[in-house]
Amino acid sequence: VSTISSLREIKIYAYPSANFDKIMIKLPNNNKFTARIYDNLGKLILSNALDNINGDAVLKIDDVASGIYTIEVLSKEERGIVRLNILK
Repeated sequence: VSTISSLREIKIYAYPSANFDKIMIKLPNNNKFTARIYDNLGKLILSNALDNINGDAVLKIDDVASGIYTIEVLSKEERGIVRLNILK
């Protein structure tokens, strides 16, 4: 018998910086989080561990082209998703 554990959904807030080379992410706690960026077709573009300092994290997107992306942020127990339009 296998069990499926559900992740607790969290709200995240992503703010592009003025020059669009990074995204500021507000997180609910100091857990370890990973950020994944998916393109419009669901292809994984970027996956990085986040340095979570007092609920603030920075995701560098230097190599990500302009477009509409889904950003997934997750820990062992929590998950949040936000869609973001990146214009460079």
